[in-house]
Amino acid sequence: MASPSSRLKSGSSLSRDDVATVLRDGAAVRQPSEGLLRAVKHLKSLGLLTYSTRQFVRCADPLDSDFRFARNRYCTGRVYLEQALDEGGHDYRCPECERPVFPGRSSKRRHDELRITLKSEGVHAFVAKQLSGAGRWREVCTGVFEVEVNNCTVRLCVIDICDDKRYLARDQARVIPTLFLCVDEYSGEDRLLKEDWLDRAWLADVVCGNERLSERLGNAARHGAPSSTQNLSVAVYQSGPPPIRLGVSTDRCVDNAAKPSDEGDGPEGVLSPQLLRLNGRDHACDLTTQEIAFLKVALLQNLTPLHALMNGTNGAVWKEPYLESKRPAVRSMLKRVNAKLSSASPPVPMAFGLLRGQDFVERRMGASVLRMKPAE
Repeated sequence: MASPSSRLKSGSSLSRDDVATVLRDGAAVRQPSEGLLRAVKHLKSLGLLTYSTRQFVRCADPLDSDFRFARNRYCTGRVYLEQALDEGGHDYRCPECERPVFPGRSSKRRHDELRITLKSEGVHAFVAKQLSGAGRWREVCTGVFEVEVNNCTVRLCVIDICDDKRYLARDQARVIPTLFLCVDEYSGEDRLLKEDWLDRAWLADVVCGNERLSERLGNAARHGAPSSTQNLSVAVYQSGPPPIRLGVSTDRCVDNAAKPSDEGDGPEGVLSPQLLRLNGRDHACDLTTQEIAFLKVALLQNLTPLHALMNGTNGAVWKEPYLESKRPAVRSMLKRVNAKLSSASPPVPMAFGLLRGQDFVERRMGASVLRMKPAE
């Protein structure tokens, strides 16, 4: 049976999709539904997360009375409401275009935002409670447990909070049967190694009662470690910045255009000539068609082979095959892209550079790249 701590209270029901949506550290959800609010409150009661709520108004909202006065009707800026700010003293200004905004005087529409913070220690404790009926077990490190099932040692690895990367190695799972439990399934699906023999589960299913860890660990013990796979020492899960999923958006709000979407921000990115949205955050920047074509390819991976940018069959940046003589042209474009990313509003903590002596473009992320010169 599932642990009592994983059951929902009588008379309540949670959508699995809502649970999966809020099991994302740093997630920002606009206009959360009642079902999603129930989910986040339940997960907080389990000790898995904390959350905060804020309100904001949009700088340029077609449904606001001040929209006709907006200098830039394309502006995507959000202005968050704070008690300490003085509206009459022009304290409310759009972070994107610096336009003074008057939420009260202009009766601007309020929008709710929910922000999630996962608690690693809470996730660890919750998973430990689920092992009460699984057999004898011990903690190896944060996020990793070893369980004795039918005289077989099985490992449970919560990949999002595992603090010893040795247990994320593929060759470890070949020696000891391992169940990999993923908390953030939005990025987890992209981070996990694409091999069918890897045994994986999702925390959302455990919380909703769709999965029992005792049963899954028992299955792992019966199947044992795979014997027909090659012994390669690679990670089964990519740590570091979450992968970027990118989509293209061309509809912007002008005059009587449809109102901006109030849906929660998922992991999708948005790329247009005036807007770059990465992992739920908007960055205003002025991109050319060529730079957009480059980012559509290079944002999705840490290393991009130059031939992927110079292939007339995939709509890439250049239509001719790659030659060594094209290297200066690539380098010049990367400098322009880096300059625009660093001067975006707010700045994008990302930079691209040519790997010295290799035919690859490297993507680097983090606040430090804003102070670094690109390679070569």
